[in-house]
Amino acid sequence: MDKNKLRSVAAAFLLCCMPNFMLGLDIAGADTEILIDDKEAGTLYKGTHVQKDGSKYKVSASVMSGNEYILFYNDMDRIKLARITGESVKNLKIISEKEDEYGVKWKNIELSFNIKDPSVIKNTKDGLWEAEEDLYLRCGSCHVAKAIDEYTINQWPNVVKTMSDRAGLNKDETRLVGSYLQYKLLDKSNK
Repeated sequence: MDKNKLRSVAAAFLLCCMPNFMLGLDIAGADTEILIDDKEAGTLYKGTHVQKDGSKYKVSASVMSGNEYILFYNDMDRIKLARITGESVKNLKIISEKEDEYGVKWKNIELSFNIKDPSVIKNTKDGLWEAEEDLYLRCGSCHVAKAIDEYTINQWPNVVKTMSDRAGLNKDETRLVGSYLQYKLLDKSNK
């Protein structure tokens, strides 16, 4: 391999893979069961970023006080990252607390856990949402598919839910298409 090609390969690795390698950031490629102390503790949802933490995984999230079993991306962008059992709530590590403009109390947390099927954890977003994107394109069969920024991150799941019967989406497909649109809009707004 010549030096220029080797440099290109090295540069591509550094830009693409090294941040995940150094930070241990990975993505759930499908919904998967999470375990705490070898007991079923809930579900990690597709698209959730996790960090390898020794032999375990860790997720940083926000939870509403009194509703700690649903882990959100943050208090403003309510992308569901995981749902945990009531028993598992005691394992949340509270980092900080705040009250939003509506008086709702939020906790920024971390949760460490094992994954029943570690093969679902991916180190790339490539191809992650292909099936959901194809399902979303069904929207164009009745009307022009809405632009991603026509709704907010928090509105997309309900928009998809109201159209799911007409689009022929089952319950899981509806949730996954809603999540796909939320993450797509989040990626667009973070650029």
